[in-house]
Amino acid sequence: MDSQADPVPPPGPPRSLVVERRRVRRPLGRMFWLTSFIVVAGLVVGTSYLARTNVEKALRGAATAHLADAGVKGVSVKVEGLNLRAKVPTGRDTGLVEDELATVPGVGTVTTVEVYRSKAEQRACSTLQGNLSRATKNQRIPFVGTTARLTPEGASMLRQVAVLLKGCRSATVIVGGHSDSHTDGFSTLSLVRARVMTGVLKKAGIDSSRLVPRGYGDEFPISEGDSAEDQQRNQRGSVAVQAN
Repeated sequence: MDSQADPVPPPGPPRSLVVERRRVRRPLGRMFWLTSFIVVAGLVVGTSYLARTNVEKALRGAATAHLADAGVKGVSVKVEGLNLRAKVPTGRDTGLVEDELATVPGVGTVTTVEVYRSKAEQRACSTLQGNLSRATKNQRIPFVGTTARLTPEGASMLRQVAVLLKGCRSATVIVGGHSDSHTDGFSTLSLVRARVMTGVLKKAGIDSSRLVPRGYGDEFPISEGDSAEDQQRNQRGSVAVQAN
């Protein structure tokens, strides 16, 4: 039995083969999401940092300009958020600086700290107590007898003390008056002596806020004997740096 062959297609142009392609999206892995989170968080933090930095710069500029307008010079201002920290050179009124900065719009809190004006002042302050002791012959500022009148030597000592205090503007000193238990009214006399000495230092240009007068009576004698010489040694004055 003869089989009929399939018809052969007539010759023609070659046919193209079309293949359908699909891109299958695979599930995103953990690293992708972690990386995305880090990038977004970094952008948020960076934007916040830049915004805060701009606010701090603007606040610092406003604070500095305000102090200049108020005639306050030499004060360095640091800004942390909305809070100000001002470094005030010694001898300047820290209360005034605080009051001025508190009026700047947008300021949260104001903190002031005293700083030395120079290295020379720092050295003068570090050696002040030793220099005061030498200038007063170990805290022995003499008075005439049992009076509240300084001897010429005592007055000279206080002039030297004033010079030392001018070199260290940040120091507050205790001006002590001393007496002897054999002296009538020795407690009152010692306080009067302290006030006499503070008066001399004020006239020499030392601000009264830096001077603390105290009458010690016979509390700290330098001579324990009962002779006239021993008693006279205790009729004295002293100047000591007040501890912070």
